[in-house]
Amino acid sequence: MTKEDIPDDDFLFRRSSCETFDKKRYRFTAPTFMLRKNKGEKGLSVNWSKYSTPKKTSICPRTGKKFYVGKFKAIIPREVDLDVNHSPSRHNKAHCTICGEQLYDDLKAYEIAEYIAEKCIPVIISL
Repeated sequence: MTKEDIPDDDFLFRRSSCETFDKKRYRFTAPTFMLRKNKGEKGLSVNWSKYSTPKKTSICPRTGKKFYVGKFKAIIPREVDLDVNHSPSRHNKAHCTICGEQLYDDLKAYEIAEYIAEKCIPVIISL
């Protein structure tokens, strides 16, 4: 599948469990944007708005489980020196990966996650 450049102003969708959404502050928390190193993640998975919607992103294709979804522009992770790469799969043309060495440094990773969380707009917050 052909990889494309993602414009800075395009939206990325990130799904998350309800446990990482702060209902009082009406925003996602930092863990939403941190690698799950114990699961071997090498980057943060997101869907590109060019090929997906919040509703499509909210449902796990393998399990059917529903998730909360937030959106943010591709420029946001780039502002903190992360790469945003279109990494489509056979089953998900919208798939992208946010990656960078800083995501492996716990302190930097948390600061970056907080930054992205503050910029992320909740779009689906009910299951």
